[in-house]
Amino acid sequence: MPPSSTPKMLISEFARFLGLPMLERMNQIQITNAVCELLCEMGTQLVLVDDVHFR
Repeated sequence: MPPSSTPKMLISEFARFLGLPMLERMNQIQITNAVCELLCEMGTQLVLVDDVHFR
């Protein structure tokens, strides 16, 4: 992620990694809800994000 990344860009990368279809008009909350719902369905207990720096 580039240093100028936004929270929406970060959660969008999670969605892309998980293979979630995303519409451009989806806002950050909608994307976050979709990601969290899928992670719960998959039984995910931990997500580790290393070395993220927002300026």
